[in-house]
Amino acid sequence: MDNSTIGVYVMHPFSSFDNPPPAYRPMPFWFWNGKLEVPRLEQQIADMYAKGIGGFFIHARFGLDTPYLSAEWLECVRASVRAAERFGMEVWLYDEANFPSGLSDLKVTANPEFRAKFVDLTEARVCGPCRVNLSTPFGKVLCAKALLCEGGVFTAESIDLTSNIRGNHLVWDVPSGEWQIMVFVLQVLDSANGRVFGVDYMNPRATELFLRTTHEVYAKELGEYFGKTIKGFFVDEPTLLPWHHDISWYGLRSHTRVVTWSSTLAEKLDAEGLPPSEVLPHLFYTIDETSAEKRLAFYRVVCRLYLDSFFKPYREWCDKHNLLLTGHLLLEEGLYCNTIFQSDPVPLLAQMHIPGTDHLGINAECS
Repeated sequence: MDNSTIGVYVMHPFSSFDNPPPAYRPMPFWFWNGKLEVPRLEQQIADMYAKGIGGFFIHARFGLDTPYLSAEWLECVRASVRAAERFGMEVWLYDEANFPSGLSDLKVTANPEFRAKFVDLTEARVCGPCRVNLSTPFGKVLCAKALLCEGGVFTAESIDLTSNIRGNHLVWDVPSGEWQIMVFVLQVLDSANGRVFGVDYMNPRATELFLRTTHEVYAKELGEYFGKTIKGFFVDEPTLLPWHHDISWYGLRSHTRVVTWSSTLAEKLDAEGLPPSEVLPHLFYTIDETSAEKRLAFYRVVCRLYLDSFFKPYREWCDKHNLLLTGHLLLEEGLYCNTIFQSDPVPLLAQMHIPGTDHLGINAECS
């Protein structure tokens, strides 16, 4: 680029900088976290406009007294959209009551079939001969194995221990040598109060219920504004391993080594020549030279299922209704976290018209 070209850019009259269109102005998350009143909402919109705000994201938040998606809620949204329309502002709809997206205010996870699932690893290193009585979580045992170690390195010798489990105990007479015991138990996220904040995003029926009980409600009541004043939806923090349930729920368990699972995942893995009994040990241990390849293959299958069951239907719904999809994933900060929580974030973000991120720095827990 020569000096004359630089001069052209410097001297170009960017008049829109003085009065940018709404899309280039700040658009805050507007927390609705009390008793909603239309006059107060309209006054706040007028205040935002007067301060140069170009639009807002309507976000139901903790403390909300007006029932989410009730007739009263929808009337408040409608009044806010009309006020924004008068000011030429944009409206974006946050797609959930609190977070993460996909719950439909806990309607989805009221069905245990649609709750997040995970494989819980119970492990022990023992030296035989001896007898082991190892407690395991209740649930479906996907497989149990013992691998012989020599000098701390796994050998090719393994023993299937699945038949040694009775109830929630593995009892085994250990032969001579050093053995790594591993028991993989399928768990479904649960809560004593029934409030489960983790969705099985690899189940397309969970997504269908989410869209039907949230997005279709908005479409019926406010569809005339879609693609006009209402620009789109914000999807917030979908994740394969829920962080929101009891705050890092797996970190509070006696068994903290977990990996995501779904009701259809075993079938998909089998179709790829990756039976669960073969691939599961490699997800937690580097057993041999094939371990990295098997982990990669596993997360590719998970990503396809996650993509096809949640992100693609969501994007297709928005396209059909002339809306844009924006938002962000959970824990996108580092490679380790965004693998175990998202499988592969890039194709997931590619389904958003406007992909975003929630953090611009490195979280100490993810570094």
